[in-house]
Amino acid sequence: MSEDFEQTILTYYIPIALWLEDQVKQNERDKAVCVGFSIPQGGGKTTMTTCLEKAMLQAMGIRVAVVSYDDFYLTNADQQKVSL
Repeated sequence: MSEDFEQTILTYYIPIALWLEDQVKQNERDKAVCVGFSIPQGGGKTTMTTCLEKAMLQAMGIRVAVVSYDDFYLTNADQQKVSL
């Protein structure tokens, strides 16, 4: 793991994970918490949500479902065209 990525985890991902944990705890039992991230293309949404889901939130005992908004309006092929 690169030093830059470690710094990103410490600076951004862990505080977000702790905030999400707090949101879940404040919510009524058995109710879903829906959170959206608005970050420009290439800003690291997939990396962040994967890290949050796999390495942090599951370890906290929080069930997570991740959905990419892009999947609702562009096919993968169309996404590839605009990513250039």
